[in-house]
Amino acid sequence: MRGNYPNQGCVHFVEHVVRRTCIGCRTVDEPDHLLRLTLSAVETEPVVVVDEDRVLGGRGAWVHPDERCVQTAVKRGAFNRAFRRRVDATAAVHQIERVTRTAGTAQE
Repeated sequence: MRGNYPNQGCVHFVEHVVRRTCIGCRTVDEPDHLLRLTLSAVETEPVVVVDEDRVLGGRGAWVHPDERCVQTAVKRGAFNRAFRRRVDATAAVHQIERVTRTAGTAQE
């Protein structure tokens, strides 16, 4: 179909800004402010692990490195919803605490 289009021939570039939602507080934020979580099959049942380098494949979930967000996610069952299955988030909670402590001491 031909027609007279005002922007025909013009190319517009729009900067793509990546945003992710924290599964705890449900706030949309930049990935640099969040931790990526993914499932790992290190045992018979998949467990949630922190993907610090953001290289692991598969479905991911994002959470702020804040104890309140993590606890809210646990209380709401957000880990199960994010991964679309029942998961054990205990290991991830401990990893997040470790990562948060390490980041806190590195900033001081």
